[in-house]
Amino acid sequence: RTLDDGLAAIDALEDVAMRSVALVQLQRSIGLTERQFLALIHQLAEHKEEAPPDDFEALLTYAEGISTEAIVEDLLGVGLILFAAEGGTGKSSCAYEIVEAVTTGGKFAGQFQATKHPCLVVQLDESPKDASVKWRRMGFAPAAASIHFLWKFNPMMFPELRSKVAATGAKVIV
Repeated sequence: RTLDDGLAAIDALEDVAMRSVALVQLQRSIGLTERQFLALIHQLAEHKEEAPPDDFEALLTYAEGISTEAIVEDLLGVGLILFAAEGGTGKSSCAYEIVEAVTTGGKFAGQFQATKHPCLVVQLDESPKDASVKWRRMGFAPAAASIHFLWKFNPMMFPELRSKVAATGAKVIV
């Protein structure tokens, strides 16, 4: 229970830097090595994941409530999607084009129909100035009310990320 309470208290800290310090203090206070502590946190996270019901009828009802609608038809479904490539190959531009299609409900790359949803861009590679130059060059025209940004992020900022997603209703995070 100490671990659970400690992690909840750490998430509630407003100062992100203090969360890192508090995490180390929690690890030491329960007498675990860093490796043991990380394994324990991983097990706790798995334990807290929502499990589907065991009952057949309840399972059918549960499954009906899970959205499997593609966000971008034939390209971007529900779940985690990873784009990886060398620097300067267009990953950010591609992500911006997906965001434009999703926020407007238009087509990505002129052929993949997107469902209209709010989007959140977590931008760590470019400054706002550099991003705005890229947007102008691209002719980037998302639905302005449906695109939201975080200009800094680190692993201790998950409470802020969860809050931002909840506040914006974002269905796509890039």
